[in-house]
Amino acid sequence: MPVDPTTRRNWPWLAAEQPERIRRQTDPAFDAVLDDPDHGLRPIVRHGAARLAWPPDDATEADWHSLLASYDDLVNPFASVNRAFARTTNRWGVQNTTDGAEVAAHIRHCLDNGQPASFLRVGDGEGDVLALGLGRFAHLTRFCAYARSLKHLGEGELLLEHRRTLLERVHEALANAEGIGIPERLSLMASFTWAGVAASRRPLRVRFTPTTDAVSAAHGIAAVFEYFGRHPQSLRLADTAAYSARFHENLLGHYEGLVRGRHVVVVANQPALEHALVEHLGATGVTYHHVPKQAFTSKSAGSTGHFPDRYGELLDTLASTRPGALHLVGAGLLGKIYCDAIREAGGIAVDIGSAVDVWMGRATRPHHPQLIRRYRLR
Repeated sequence: MPVDPTTRRNWPWLAAEQPERIRRQTDPAFDAVLDDPDHGLRPIVRHGAARLAWPPDDATEADWHSLLASYDDLVNPFASVNRAFARTTNRWGVQNTTDGAEVAAHIRHCLDNGQPASFLRVGDGEGDVLALGLGRFAHLTRFCAYARSLKHLGEGELLLEHRRTLLERVHEALANAEGIGIPERLSLMASFTWAGVAASRRPLRVRFTPTTDAVSAAHGIAAVFEYFGRHPQSLRLADTAAYSARFHENLLGHYEGLVRGRHVVVVANQPALEHALVEHLGATGVTYHHVPKQAFTSKSAGSTGHFPDRYGELLDTLASTRPGALHLVGAGLLGKIYCDAIREAGGIAVDIGSAVDVWMGRATRPHHPQLIRRYRLR
């Protein structure tokens, strides 16, 4: 049922007067660019879905080249960020595909001891949100936030319009997390390579014009490193374990051990999981909370209805969720906030992301077919 606009404005999590508890390193000029109502970003509809073309204007392209010029400065924080965590499995800066058992043991410890906890992952999508608090590359940050919002939520203005509230909630979710999956150092180089940049050469060489998705991914991964490097204390990294950003896939061989014999709560967009987790992984029961599909998977233009409507409803529901229960959350960008709400209510939340797609046999990533052959629930 659609939410009445007057009611929506009164929801506390969208209140404009909500205090900001983190110090955003921005300036008026940066905010002016993000708040510009005539920003010139005009999506085009292709194959039923809205997209942005690259480059949109000279100022945004100039920011992109400035980002490229600072590439070495973006890579450097990786080692210090890893050292800031209580412990880490990302020792060599390359993708770790073997930390599933360690993550599973950490989750099981929380379950067995009734310890509320959240296990989150951050990647390029979360990075495009975190960049809204960095105060750099204003035109590029605006472009990537608009593109990300369009891709995930179906409306380009949503992340920009509500950036202060969402940035604060994501920051708090990260600060409260028991474990965080972060990109490996090689992920930054890979994202820039996808964007047409020969990152292994000096000076950097642009080989071809990138796509919007590639620019957004490179910008997002870079922002993760920079944001964590700036805020190790307020993010409480010294009390948090760092895992691979792909720990949700590394757990595919361990989910059954976590699920079997337990009542599980699922926050995702696959109703079939309610039966599949009982039938194939041995759950004693499943409580299912539905979230809308992301815009890029639904292949339709316009709002998905996830934010702010379903988002507000879910936060209300999860505030009284089952304490001590395992919660599996596959809800994109907003899933980090849901995980924190679950932890606050006494649950144990795991950000499983596209592992849901693997279970359902949907190849939404290039490497999924091999995982589907092994782990599909059928």
